[in-house]
Amino acid sequence: MTNIVTYQWNRVPRSGLGFVLAALVVLCGVEPATARLSRQDARLQNGRAALEDGLNNLAIRHFEAYLKASRSKDNKARGARYLAEALCRKGDYEACLAVLAEEELILADTEWEGAEAFWGASALHELDRHAEALARVEFFEDRFPEDAYEVPVQRLRIRCHLALGETKEALAGFARFDKDHEGTREGRENLLEWAAFLRDEGEDEEAAPLLQRLVEESPGNGEARTARLWLGEIRLAEGQPEESRSLYEGVVSDTNAAVEARAMALDGLARIYESETNYHGALGVVTNAALLARTADRKNGLGIHEGILRIRLGDVDSGLTVHRVAIAAMTNRAHAAETQLALGALLLDLDLDEEAHEAYQQHLEAFGEETGRATALMGKGWSLWNRERYAEAATVFEKAYAAFETDPAGRMALIKAADAYFADEKFASALPLYEEAASMENDPAGARAAFQAAECHAHLEEIDVAREALLTLAGATDDRHLAAQAVMRAAVLSEEQGQWEEATEGYGRVLADYPDEPEVARARQRRGLVQYRLGNFQEALDDFTAVVTDFPESVVSEQAFFMRGWCHYLMGRHEEALTICTEFVERYPDSIWAGDVQFWLGEYYFNEGLYEEAEARFVMLVEQHPDAQVADDALYWAGRSAAFVQAYVRAVERYAALSKTYPGSALLPESRFAQGDALSELGEFARAVLAFEEIIKTYPDSYLVDRAMGRIGDCHFTLGADDPERYAQAVQAYREVLEAPRASVNLQVQAEYKLGRCREKMDELDAALEHYMNVVYRYFSERENGVRVSLLWFTRSTFSAAAIYEARAEWEQAIHVYERVIDAGVPAAPDAQQRIQKIIIENWLPFLRDEATDPE
Repeated sequence: MTNIVTYQWNRVPRSGLGFVLAALVVLCGVEPATARLSRQDARLQNGRAALEDGLNNLAIRHFEAYLKASRSKDNKARGARYLAEALCRKGDYEACLAVLAEEELILADTEWEGAEAFWGASALHELDRHAEALARVEFFEDRFPEDAYEVPVQRLRIRCHLALGETKEALAGFARFDKDHEGTREGRENLLEWAAFLRDEGEDEEAAPLLQRLVEESPGNGEARTARLWLGEIRLAEGQPEESRSLYEGVVSDTNAAVEARAMALDGLARIYESETNYHGALGVVTNAALLARTADRKNGLGIHEGILRIRLGDVDSGLTVHRVAIAAMTNRAHAAETQLALGALLLDLDLDEEAHEAYQQHLEAFGEETGRATALMGKGWSLWNRERYAEAATVFEKAYAAFETDPAGRMALIKAADAYFADEKFASALPLYEEAASMENDPAGARAAFQAAECHAHLEEIDVAREALLTLAGATDDRHLAAQAVMRAAVLSEEQGQWEEATEGYGRVLADYPDEPEVARARQRRGLVQYRLGNFQEALDDFTAVVTDFPESVVSEQAFFMRGWCHYLMGRHEEALTICTEFVERYPDSIWAGDVQFWLGEYYFNEGLYEEAEARFVMLVEQHPDAQVADDALYWAGRSAAFVQAYVRAVERYAALSKTYPGSALLPESRFAQGDALSELGEFARAVLAFEEIIKTYPDSYLVDRAMGRIGDCHFTLGADDPERYAQAVQAYREVLEAPRASVNLQVQAEYKLGRCREKMDELDAALEHYMNVVYRYFSERENGVRVSLLWFTRSTFSAAAIYEARAEWEQAIHVYERVIDAGVPAAPDAQQRIQKIIIENWLPFLRDEATDPE
């Protein structure tokens, strides 16, 4: 804002010594003469010339000498008037007032009395004694209505009103002055000062028409250039970059504009480029502006802007260096502190959290307790929070809270300290901070802090305390949305504790008491899930249907949609379930639930024996949702589905894809085992052996290890038809199964039987008989102990042993074995009875001889 003293001096045309002499003629009533001036007149003339040239100290010495040498009242008054002006222009306001007070009687009733009132009022205004200044202004206006200082006095009155906070009077003064002096230089200055005040008050919209008048009515003068710069800022802020660009370009192209003004305009153009994210263009313009800038402040400001642009362009290190140099050159520490804070905020906004942390730390080290400490601590806390360094963030936020003292912004620092402890799972530390924040009155954040305090109790497993706190909050707060959240959270806590009745009641309360709140959809959804868990499928279906119908855009609507299908399925309505779930995956292909529903569809078709459709669903799941939690399961079951339709090549491919795509899957042992089975079906026994061996080597703790060893034995046994040496390898595999401490009874019985088969193939019939009979004897012993042994291996072992005895014509031994089958009462008993009868009929003579020799 233009200083009134500077304004008054600038308004006088500067035309050199000739003007001074002419002025003396007017002011002193002296006729022009070529005669040499007296020493006294020379002092006055030289003083006024020095005053015109801004040499205030020299002017003061001349006027002091003039005043001291003056004898007449008129000369003394004249000297006092000019000395007061010189002192005021120098900024020595106390001295100015002292001169006027000392010479008050001399100045009274002279032509200089009006000037004395003006310069006195000006000095008082500059000393912030605005009420006294206004009183002198009013004295001037009453006493000297036609004085030469009438115009600057009117403007001084406006400034006094502004300083006293009398905005209404000041605005009226601006308007009145504009009406009286429109089109004059003073009128233009008034418009500019009026607009400056409005902009300081944040009233850019009201300031814009005043500036527009200056631009349109007086396009070639300095006030208009300043108006262009200010109006350019306003239009840019209003989102009118093209109009702003035109205003700035008007200043840049104005050859009469001062280079500093052109530098300012270029800086404005750079900000337009910046608003368009054309940071390269903005940087080029800022560089050109720096070449024009003359003042240190302008150069520093452009340096700051250049640094910011380099940072935005990703050249962070270079940008920070340029910014650091510019800010170090600033002489205004308060402005430097604000600029450093702005840098931290920018870095935070760009997610450069480490650099932001350093910027805020530099502020704290450079400016200490001077200014912005609390804001710097808050920014530092955020930079730590964003990097998930919660423990450090909590400490810094607490320091920020202390630094804010009574500032309301401190509440946020306190809550963020609590949030940081909460995020660090230090709930006991977060709890008292939340409680302190909640205890502060007249702050809506307090209720939210109370909610978080209840959450702390919940995490500390103080569930009853948490529920009570939440329900108390719901009854106390005027925030219905928060109240609904509190009741909802209390119900969820009940649900998590397995207190189904309380949970259902809580969800019902949300529905009844807060029907217009967003929580209603989630409350109905969760109540449906509770009912589903309790087996109340119709009640659950009703809730899920209501969610889908009434809240189709809700985040819980998707889950409710397919849960309807599962409810139908569990109530035996399979077709309805299939229709709903099929529609779901078509309607919500990107849903987080789509993978689970697609898997359910695969399971459904698999259980129905529709293996090809099941395989297609499982494969579709993997293709559309490769990151789904059940994706590896889907590949496994796709392989199983293919195997069921004897598409073993495809099955092997599915299992191989599982191993490649999900190398960390827990299903890899099962997948390798199934792959080995499929390879066996394809007759690729050597590859199958490799698959089974991988299970044994890679997953030694798997329950499949012993079964895999058994399957290795099976592969070697089959290969033994072409390579008899394989039987020995099969024997070794079956023995390992038989001796495995973790192998089940049935697995060992199976291995024992297969050992018998191997011995038969190796023509070791006695060994084979031993293995077969071991199965038979173990069957009966395990049965006595209550253990069920597979009938398959018992039956096969008995018939295989009996067949060897029959081949040896050892009929009695064969019959004894068959009798074991009959004694066991197994389904094969009739077959065993027929075999006995056949042996007796076909070989009756030996049995007849036995009866003849019987002592009975």
